[in-house]
Amino acid sequence: MTVSPPLPPDVRQLLQETIDSGVLDRQLRGQHGQWRQVLDFGEFRDRVLERVWERRLDFQGNTPQEFLAWVRRIGWSMAVDALREKQRQHKLVTGLASMLPKFHSLPEDRLETRDFVQWLLAGLSARERKVLILKYFHGQTNDQIGQALQTTREGAAQLHYRAIAKLRLAAKKPKEGR
Repeated sequence: MTVSPPLPPDVRQLLQETIDSGVLDRQLRGQHGQWRQVLDFGEFRDRVLERVWERRLDFQGNTPQEFLAWVRRIGWSMAVDALREKQRQHKLVTGLASMLPKFHSLPEDRLETRDFVQWLLAGLSARERKVLILKYFHGQTNDQIGQALQTTREGAAQLHYRAIAKLRLAAKKPKEGR
């Protein structure tokens, strides 16, 4: 009589058990403490659970402890990605703000300029912001940008043109429109 190895538990069952027991939230809250400046807990938890569900077929463990360790690794990876994205956005905002003429050197005016640049960038799509980041902060060519965005060189150039045109148009709008 051969004994077959136990079947791995269902990820849905492990997820439900760890949520019901409160262990999952405690683990994620502990991990979130290091990243609270990047994401609020609710957003962090929702993103982690979404990613866990997307990758549920990748789980190789058998126990709730292995499952929690797997979830923590996913959470850590997502938090690092969010931190890097926030740093890239900060670099873009400060870079664009430094390109604007400096009329005053008071800290309040620099803050207003940074807010204005953030408002301008918020009007762009994620692809348009990515084109600007790749072109101006990473020094990539239109060919490289096209590959990164899975489009042609001409498509990248057109996306860049539209992004700059949107920035110019938004910058010309009167302050009451903001």
